[in-house]
Amino acid sequence: AIPTFSLAVLIGLGLMKMAVGVMCESAIMLTRVRLQETKNAELVMLVKKMSELRSLCLKKLNTTVIPQEVMEQALGIRLRPKDQSSDYEPDPAMLKIGLGPDFQKSLRKTLSDAKMTKEVVRKIYDKLDSKRRGCLTVDQLTRGGVCMKSKELVKIMLFANCLGIMRIRQTCAALQNRLVELHSSLDDVVKDAKTLIHREKKKDVVLRSKAPQALLAAAKSGEMSNDVIHALKSLAEMGQRPGVQALPDIYKTGRLKLSRGSGLIDVAGGEVTGHH
Repeated sequence: AIPTFSLAVLIGLGLMKMAVGVMCESAIMLTRVRLQETKNAELVMLVKKMSELRSLCLKKLNTTVIPQEVMEQALGIRLRPKDQSSDYEPDPAMLKIGLGPDFQKSLRKTLSDAKMTKEVVRKIYDKLDSKRRGCLTVDQLTRGGVCMKSKELVKIMLFANCLGIMRIRQTCAALQNRLVELHSSLDDVVKDAKTLIHREKKKDVVLRSKAPQALLAAAKSGEMSNDVIHALKSLAEMGQRPGVQALPDIYKTGRLKLSRGSGLIDVAGGEVTGHH
């Protein structure tokens, strides 16, 4: 049999263990809550300071685009060199203001208050300025800072990007359908022009429908049906018919010269003669 004292000690140790476990779990949960609150506070401060930076850029630089040179001087870092073929070239007057001591001081303070460290800014430029244009907007800096501080928001933005890609694919499919319709309509225009100009009777031809992939391939490659090729050839040979001249042949006749005067003219055999 277990002595009463030993049993009491075992029960006491068990209760103590339960109490310590509850206290540890509470401490861990409290720490997690405080960390989350700190992150949320930092996100709010980041958005607030970036909004102030946006207003400052509009006021001082008259734009929300921050050149790479301005950011490098403010943080004392070297970012990736700008691509020589970059389409962005900062305005000299704006760049002079951005590199000035007043704007540099305000920029450094804003980035410090937003906890945008050198490494954070460097990573944002590496990710968002993938084409090495040598600039980023304040909005791009804000999105980059928010994504680096919150993994949940990264997932949301990734989901939003997926939706955007789906819309792009739907638009591409609609454009392909319109391309096929346009190709078919142009074929009809050529055949109708040939029928109209040569005063032919329009035939009701029942064409066998091609597969969608075949129609799309024909539209992309510019492939024409035999009827369209025959119509284009017939239209091209129209100038060889009696009494008909193509536009280049008309140009070859020269410019019409007008001279003021009095008298009569006769038109005979394709020639114009004048007499008093």
